Amino acid sequence: MYSDNVVARRTLQENVELIEELNAQRTELKDVRGALSDLKGAMGFQRTKNAQMESELQQRRPAMRRQTKEMQKLSNQLSVGEETV
Repeated sequence: MYSDNVVARRTLQENVELIEELNAQRTELKDVRGALSDLKGAMGFQRTKNAQMESELQQRRPAMRRQTKEMQKLSNQLSVGEETV
């Protein structure tokens, strides 16, 4: 029979994995919404007030995603590290 500690650790790890999957899906949804917005703009359905700001945002998105993923990874490492202490 598993000890409570092993069950709790396994449950925590499953929760971390589910949260990571949820965050990945949220990121994918944001990307799709951004692409849809870009398509609408290209087709003339939507007019942006400042095209330069939109362009800068598009250029910065990949770096922002990488930074967010790195922060999530570090946060998960911290939470897993704290439970082993």
